[in-house]
Amino acid sequence: MKINPLLIKVPAKYGLFGFILTVLSFLVFYYVGLQPWRNLLSLVLDVILVGAFCFAAIHDFKNNHNGGILSFFHGMTASFVAYVVIALGYGLFYRIFIDLVEPDFISTYVELAKEDLIGRKDLIIRALSEESYNKNFEALDHITSTGLMWDAVIKKLLIGLVLAPVFSVIMRTHRVK
Repeated sequence: MKINPLLIKVPAKYGLFGFILTVLSFLVFYYVGLQPWRNLLSLVLDVILVGAFCFAAIHDFKNNHNGGILSFFHGMTASFVAYVVIALGYGLFYRIFIDLVEPDFISTYVELAKEDLIGRKDLIIRALSEESYNKNFEALDHITSTGLMWDAVIKKLLIGLVLAPVFSVIMRTHRVK
């Protein structure tokens, strides 16, 4: 089976556009004063953006580059390429943003995370344990830009990983033999 080289090229283009829009959404949320890492609207927007660009990559490949035929493999591969480009590109941006653009980012992040933990202390202790709460609270002092970067990358990858099979099944073509 020969793999169409456009199966990588087309979704990579969509991944690049998705990466640009996720960066723009982060910057808008951040500079408006809504912390994107703790804002539900930001998470919903990430799901919409990653999902839209995965779907668009599959749709474009199927209809414009593969003669209207799409197997599950094609859909999963196209989605994978798109969401990996989005996630890795965003991760790289996030790391550069934390280290070079906003050097006080980590201290602000830790301060807000500690406030959140303190505000939900009773709930966390009831759900887990006081030991778990204390470990999480102490771990905040050891957060690095690399850790935050990988956290952001993994979140975007998980969104794509959940949506890719759904879109691949919806868009696949049943061939009549």
